[in-house]
Amino acid sequence: MRYTGPKLKIVRNLGLQSLPAFTTKSQSKKNIKKKKRPKSFLFSNRLKEKQKIRYNFNINNNQLFNYLKKAKKISGLAAKNNAKTKKELIEIKNYLTAEQAGLSSSDFSNKNDKKQNNTPKDIQQLPRFKKNSKLNRLFLVSKSKQNFFLTSNINQIKKPANSNATKSLPEKNVGSTGDELIKLLESRFDSIIFRLYFAPTINMARQLISHGHFLINNKKVNIPSYHCNINDKITVRSKSKNLIEDLYSKIIQKNSLATKKRQKTNKKMKKYVNQMPFYLTLDRQNLAATINNEVSNYDSTIRFYYKSLKLRILYVIEFFSRQL
Repeated sequence: MRYTGPKLKIVRNLGLQSLPAFTTKSQSKKNIKKKKRPKSFLFSNRLKEKQKIRYNFNINNNQLFNYLKKAKKISGLAAKNNAKTKKELIEIKNYLTAEQAGLSSSDFSNKNDKKQNNTPKDIQQLPRFKKNSKLNRLFLVSKSKQNFFLTSNINQIKKPANSNATKSLPEKNVGSTGDELIKLLESRFDSIIFRLYFAPTINMARQLISHGHFLINNKKVNIPSYHCNINDKITVRSKSKNLIEDLYSKIIQKNSLATKKRQKTNKKMKKYVNQMPFYLTLDRQNLAATINNEVSNYDSTIRFYYKSLKLRILYVIEFFSRQL
């Protein structure tokens, strides 16, 4: 069951001044009473960070846990693919540098093989030295100076300008589980409508979606947890254009008035008012939006939003670490 009780009470318990996706109300600093609270332990801190995400996106514990599972799988697969591409790039680099230096490529290709034991024979004959001791490391450095200088000189050689082999291989930016979790949550249909300022809160966005006011690629979608992809076009139904125009204009006016009052306290807020993320574009006349790029949490507006919440994603992962 979703929470339908007093919302400002939860914002106060989480130690925040406001939670915009959850409520339009905010707590003034004058009304905040400084009470002597007991010491905060690790479990309570982790639970608070989990509750911030849960109430912000209006999801259950099971839904959040399933999203975290998906994020872990995506980050693991991306790490494996990145490791494979790095090995291929190293092999190509050694092949190109060996051709310019006039050496054979076999001298370099055998170094990256896992089966080959690269430790010198002298170290295997020394029983006194332990494997991870300091003396063993110094011995390794002294014996491998020749190989070090050889590789450093070859790396200084410039690559050829027209090397199609290096361009063909993709370079993927691997994201952590926390980054991937926020990407999945921000790519939900209800959160995208909240970012487009069609609804003041995510709860309101859920209601508008369930009533069938929006279309994706000219198809009716009633599911607020629908995962939006690149090149998806979000449009408004013809009968409900007047309703969403009124909501859009009211939200922008309210945000602009709120920033004028808070200009003295928070000057950075002026930059991010009524500003959409870079992966969204809006046609104001037709009330049609498109997703141009992947949803990312590195956008300046989204970063500022999560900084205001003081969110620590690692605590959320640690909270569910035993179940994973």
